Amino acid sequence: MEMHKIDYVIKLTGSKLFDVVMYNTAKSLCNDFPGLSFDYETTSIRIHGELNDYWFQKYNETMFEKMGGN
Repeated sequence: MEMHKIDYVIKLTGSKLFDVVMYNTAKSLCNDFPGLSFDYETTSIRIHGELNDYWFQKYNETMFEKMGGN
């Protein structure tokens, strides 16, 4: 089984509303996909980890749906 590495950074804006929404989104994403975790820093949120084939497929489907895909 192949493992797929996830590692990206979301820059925070300083807007309390936006930053709270991004924090909650990162937390929810990591709760939904075993193998992911996040680090909340002063200026960014880093989401990282590894997903097996099954969870990687589900992750991609979720990202496509949330980004307005059909």
